[in-house]
Amino acid sequence: MQQITQGRLKLAEYARSIHVAVAPHGVTLTDAMVPSFWAHVAAGIKAWDKIELRAEDDTWFAELMVVKANRLEVFVKVLSSFETTQAPAASSKKIDDVPPGYEVNYGGPIHKHRVIRTADSECLAHGLSKDDAIKWAKDHYTSINAA
Repeated sequence: MQQITQGRLKLAEYARSIHVAVAPHGVTLTDAMVPSFWAHVAAGIKAWDKIELRAEDDTWFAELMVVKANRLEVFVKVLSSFETTQAPAASSKKIDDVPPGYEVNYGGPIHKHRVIRTADSECLAHGLSKDDAIKWAKDHYTSINAA
């Protein structure tokens, strides 16, 4: 048996990168396993990099190993994953007192509370407190229906 030599051992920081990614609202770990999910960032990722991926609402976390990457796709394997109980209660229940055609939900520590147009699931505003998001939705509804 041949032994490992000094030239084959180095600090991980010199051999690979560790990336941290926040999956957008509604994205599951299964979605992240699709190689094209990573298309917008694939050029900066290489084989044997690690990716720490978490849900935007902090409901799950996964550690991924990149086994293959090209300019448009990243192929990953799950090293570990778990669901958390850290998500605020607001993320799982619908917020009342919102005009028709809008939804206000909690999108995690980055987006905070946000206003979603239900017709096309477009995020119209984010980074708001719950009360400010409800007010924004009401003001927007009033402004587009005042004709």
